[in-house]
Order: sequence, then structure tokens, then C-alpha cells
Amino acid sequence: MLLLVVVGAFAVTYVAAVTVVRGTRSGSEPSSTRSARPNDLPPGGGGPTGTSDQLAVTIRNKQELLRAHPDNSAAWAELGSAYVQQARITANPVYYPKASGALRRSLALKSGDNFEAMVGLGALAN
Repeated sequence: MLLLVVVGAFAVTYVAAVTVVRGTRSGSEPSSTRSARPNDLPPGGGGPTGTSDQLAVTIRNKQELLRAHPDNSAAWAELGSAYVQQARITANPVYYPKASGALRRSLALKSGDNFEAMVGLGALAN
């Protein structure tokens, strides 16, 4: 059981790190075509720390990607995992229902072999 918890924690950390790295690289769309919705993030944009700011950028990038490609199960899983991390970093529980919705959407789109969504749900359950 302890091994399962340790492996799960490692997987969550790995997915969060990949999400942050992908989110900071995915800004290929010109900023003039981006449409940020102010209600997607809580007041303050997610918190004062650099990691929180990076996650806020990742979240915005994934939201924009999903507006254009709503059937992208991997992006839904990455968004859900980013929400879980943001909730933990900022101690803001607003992100937990968003994480659950994004992760469940990912599983609805790709129910089999969806490791990222399953790991995200595991992190959410902890």
C-alpha cells in the first residue's frame, strides 16, 4: 500500500512538472488572438509565487487550446492536473471542482489508456 502511495505521489509530481513545462511552451498563438476570460481564474490570478504564476499561464493556455479543440483528452487531463496543483499551491479550494470536471471530461473522451487523467484523479483524491 505504501509503495502505491509513493508511486502515485511521484506520478502526480511528474504530471504536474510536464504540465508546467508544456504550458510555458504552448504559447504558439499570437497574443492578439487570445481571449482570456476573467472568471476562469480566482481573484489575484492564482497567487504570488513563481510556480503559481507558471501554473496560471499553463491553465490559461490549456483553456484557450480547449476552446479551439474541445475533444482533446490530453489537454483536459493536463488542465485538470494543473488545477489540482494550483489548488494546493494557493490553498484555494475553488480549483478542486474545476479539476474534477476537467479530469472527468478527459476520461469521457478517452476512457481506456488515459494515464494522465487517472493520475490526476488520484492526486485529486489525496
